[in-house]
Amino acid sequence: MRRLDEVFWAAVGDAMRTSDVLILERWARGAGQTSWFLLRSPEDARIVREALRPGSAVTAYFQPSLPVSGALDDTLEQAVVALVRSVDYPREGVVALVERDDSPELDPEFIDAAEDDVHAWAQENRGRRAWAGLYPGRVDDGIAGLTAIVPDADGIVRGHPH
Repeated sequence: MRRLDEVFWAAVGDAMRTSDVLILERWARGAGQTSWFLLRSPEDARIVREALRPGSAVTAYFQPSLPVSGALDDTLEQAVVALVRSVDYPREGVVALVERDDSPELDPEFIDAAEDDVHAWAQENRGRRAWAGLYPGRVDDGIAGLTAIVPDADGIVRGHPH
């Protein structure tokens, strides 16, 4: 288990020089709870760093991991519908993320095989910046991204269920 430390954040900072970085926090003992963030600036990284929960597994994606993106309009909605139709549900799932105003945190929606879910999500978020793709796995190759564990309050990195 890699410790979330200064080396992790330095790699995130390096990646941010060329593109935004997507962060997925899988909460420790959270029964599947997650938080999603988009880092565009050092200030975003500082905010997210302070918000991460002890014991969480954190993946920073340096390369695009959610291929459908842009302002949420009819074209993007149809691209998400096509993505949902192509998924081997329930083995794979689609995550759709929407930008929040004035925050690096993103609002997630987990879409199963129902196209009605896509239409409801799109209607609610029309005009906002959005991303969608297969729910991404952990990466830790240093190229596509890194995964690390936030130390517990006592500074020790433990394996928790995520």
